[in-house]
Amino acid sequence: MASSYDTDVAVLGAGMGGLAAALSLAKAGRSVVLLDRSEPPWRRVGESFDWETPRFLEDLGLDLEKLVEKRALAPKPGVIVWSNSTHRSNDTYLIPPPSYMRLVRRPVVTFHGNRELLDSVLLDEALKAGAQFRVDRVKEVSIEGERVESIELAEGGKLRARFLIDASGRAGLITRAAGIRYRYLSEQMVSLYRRYSHSYDHKGTRVYCLDQGKHFTWAWNIHVDDETTDLGIVVSAECFKELRDQEGSKEAVFHLPLVAVDLDA
Repeated sequence: MASSYDTDVAVLGAGMGGLAAALSLAKAGRSVVLLDRSEPPWRRVGESFDWETPRFLEDLGLDLEKLVEKRALAPKPGVIVWSNSTHRSNDTYLIPPPSYMRLVRRPVVTFHGNRELLDSVLLDEALKAGAQFRVDRVKEVSIEGERVESIELAEGGKLRARFLIDASGRAGLITRAAGIRYRYLSEQMVSLYRRYSHSYDHKGTRVYCLDQGKHFTWAWNIHVDDETTDLGIVVSAECFKELRDQEGSKEAVFHLPLVAVDLDA
């Protein structure tokens, strides 16, 4: 009797988690459909990867040296923390003894990740392994009993899968359909970032702690290659709303707390 399912697994969202799931399952011989709202390449902020992510990438069959050559990864030997209260930098190096790192199957150095390039590599590998990629949005989730029966797509038609992985990062997609209630355990935060040309000194991630009295803001810059850095800030949603109302735009909010930050400090 023919199966009534369109695929073994439907993966919603082509972020790093969704791409990794699609690649792993396709390599295991499962039929996989990966859905995302937009075509690649995706604009993604650079990330700071510590020892688990490089091992994770190797377990997926990726060669870290080749990823460095492709500029998808940049070596990150440490973290430098700068405070606007002291105007001083504190260097923290993260390289333990190489013999210990080899013993626990971890690389000696950690990395910054250029997510645009890295996600492109993961998608290519997933497609080579047999996964299908479709650009579409989920319009509605149909649930029968304790399982997702089908996914109605914005472009028309339905997708039925034996298993569904929600890697979309949007908590409301499945929770609303299943009637699951949730609450935030801490205040909501807002992240803003931009990409700039800036030479990398190969010291690692820089974190800037900005005490603004009523609110505390932290910023970072992560070099995705030798000449490019992603600079971002994180503020509370309350602070962001106050600043946006005061300054008139989110672009102004982004630049406001960074006037005291010296990238070369």
